[in-house]
Amino acid sequence: MRRFAVVVVILCCLIGFSCRKDFDFETSQGQLLFSKDTIFLDTIFTGISSSTYSLKVFNPTDADLRIPFVGLLEGESSGYRLNVDGLAGKEFQDVPILAKDSLYVFIETTLDISTLNQNQFLYTDILRFGNGSNAQDIPLVTLVRDAVFLYPATLPDGTKETISLGVNP
Repeated sequence: MRRFAVVVVILCCLIGFSCRKDFDFETSQGQLLFSKDTIFLDTIFTGISSSTYSLKVFNPTDADLRIPFVGLLEGESSGYRLNVDGLAGKEFQDVPILAKDSLYVFIETTLDISTLNQNQFLYTDILRFGNGSNAQDIPLVTLVRDAVFLYPATLPDGTKETISLGVNP
């Protein structure tokens, strides 16, 4: 009988502690905080990816929030790539963020200068959180340069070709 009572007490404890509050998310009303107000990516060269930059998004409220939209204003045509809370893409819907918690957004880019205007060396886009009058924007700025990479060929005897720069043969 005593074993039965111990089992019943353990089951009651398990049932009692397994209860949790429902995850009710309120829509974000523009109260998010960010680790940076602008993301400046280093100078990149045509066809070479940038380093990955991070942005930390904070929920300072006591309520669980749902961010209705997180994405780039240029959408799928943007040269930037995002990773929001572990998911890759350029636009995200209904991103949850718990009370007093944060999430990471990782940003990187690979651009081709031939797709930009002839005199455009700065590539910009806007990372938007929310929509309508509650939207919060973080500008993304990248300096783009063209580069020609010279790789010496290996000659049949195993030596490397000598490349002369700025010298007329």
